[in-house]
Amino acid sequence: MAKSFKKLVCLFLVAALATTCLTACGSKKTTKATLRDFNDEVSLELTYAFWEDGQIFEKIYADWQELHPNCKIVAKEFPTGSFTESLKALISAGEGPDFFGLIGTPDFAIEQGMLLDMTQLWEADPDSEKVLGGINEYKMGYFGTDYKWVTPIKFYPAAALVNKYLVEETMGLEMPSTDWTWEEYEDFVEQFAGQNNPTTGYPLVGMTAAGGCYTVTWYPIMADGDCIGEFGWTEANGTGSYNMYNWAEGLNLQRDWLKAGVYCPATSDYNLATYGNADIWPQDVGDNAVRAEWWYSFARYFDNWSQPMLGNNVFYVPYMEPHFEEIDEEDYTFIGTFDMGGINPDTGEYAVEAYYALKYFTWGADGWADKLKYYDGMVEDGVDFGIEGARAYSNFPICLDDDIWDQFRELWGGDDGYFEGRGDYLDDFFARVKAANWTCLGGAQIPGFGSWLDDYYNGQEYDGYSGVETAVLEGGLDAMSYYKDLQTRGNEYYEAKLAEINAMISA
Repeated sequence: MAKSFKKLVCLFLVAALATTCLTACGSKKTTKATLRDFNDEVSLELTYAFWEDGQIFEKIYADWQELHPNCKIVAKEFPTGSFTESLKALISAGEGPDFFGLIGTPDFAIEQGMLLDMTQLWEADPDSEKVLGGINEYKMGYFGTDYKWVTPIKFYPAAALVNKYLVEETMGLEMPSTDWTWEEYEDFVEQFAGQNNPTTGYPLVGMTAAGGCYTVTWYPIMADGDCIGEFGWTEANGTGSYNMYNWAEGLNLQRDWLKAGVYCPATSDYNLATYGNADIWPQDVGDNAVRAEWWYSFARYFDNWSQPMLGNNVFYVPYMEPHFEEIDEEDYTFIGTFDMGGINPDTGEYAVEAYYALKYFTWGADGWADKLKYYDGMVEDGVDFGIEGARAYSNFPICLDDDIWDQFRELWGGDDGYFEGRGDYLDDFFARVKAANWTCLGGAQIPGFGSWLDDYYNGQEYDGYSGVETAVLEGGLDAMSYYKDLQTRGNEYYEAKLAEINAMISA
């Protein structure tokens, strides 16, 4: 297909309206495009760049060919760690894939003209209304503009994984309600501090956390019904901005928990000092009550008999993130990891086919129905993840089709191999995930977020400490001393990046 011009922003209009394509350098070209059905009459080859999905792609590609025999998809799979640089290299060489996934912030992709504006394609698609709450409500993929650049293609909910065996069998306590509030969550994790595990003899901690699931990230969203993003991101005043007061409260709580032994950073230094072995982790050996974690790690580690956790009687069950008592349930927002996907504007007249292909291989119900025919037999995905026994289906559906969710839930089993009650927690969690409103990490939602983190949040010195979190957590300083300046700087970075994007659109 033609690869005629770069840094394109294309608007595919309904019916037979002309589409205006704008470049960052200001030149303009008008072409004709229509929003139409998939063209199965033309022989077509599209390229698709992704990570980790090679095995399932190979299986459902045959199903795709039955649907669209004249549309060949050429797979370009790269390792997760080098995916972004590999994608940039393809674009620079004029070999950019027609549709692709993105890891982390899509800022660079917008700036380099790598993304088609799919607004009309998305908004005219009836399936786009049957997706997880938050995607449309919070305008995921619009980045503060009127145009949808990317859409979620993979979803991993955050969860509070509660060690049911430790709570009930080791400590003789009752499990918390799955309707718990933040206040109940605090009480629950704080009760374990200062105690030793009667089985192992090592110190108990109330919680550990994965990156992006720390208290500093969860707290602002759980404490404010208007917060719809990381570190206090809100659109309560009609425009995007940070309100970081609750960020400061959350970081101070994390500091206090660290000092009191409620929260453990689970670093190699802690492991060495506690266990005499840098590779022994409290969440793996049963000394941790709650692990704040992404679902992909539950699938790869904590629900995997090939890993040490289950052999150590570390039986985690998932809970939703708890909200403050005063927050109305209809205002609940939860945070998850969303990987985004987009379409290359150089795909030109076949952008419609690229959109349908992106939908099929990632978020759409038809593609999910075909994946579910094979997932049950895909016990391991060690080639991709490098983790023996890891599940190939660690990402949740984005579509809301009941049959898809029922089949996906069945993949996780019930009480088999565990103890009574695991299935009830999975049933409850899956139902709540499906019904909830979700937001994503800042880099995938907020223009300028990554630069603000690098240049200011982590890149500045705060009273002699490098990065504000280090100053508070290791230096014991007060996050309230920094939040107003951070908030101002964050809003400046957002406004500057948004102005860049808008200038490119209007050039």
